[in-house]
Amino acid sequence: MLDQKTELNLRGYSIIDGKSHESSGATFHGLDPAKGAQLEPVYHFASIADLNRAADLAEEAFVAYRKLSGRERGRF
Repeated sequence: MLDQKTELNLRGYSIIDGKSHESSGATFHGLDPAKGAQLEPVYHFASIADLNRAADLAEEAFVAYRKLSGRERGRF
């Protein structure tokens, strides 16, 4: 259990390679179901190129990650 407060600021971007990335794809808004109102920020759909880049990076990272013990993975 975390003993510190974690704040998440939504920006509407994908995070690829540890960096915020605004896709060239279409955009959309979240919806407040109680009010039927659009929520900010605007979100960006990931493009096929974005997905391929993220998958390639994940595959590269897994080479090292799979060698970690369960305890080391838990700290990841």
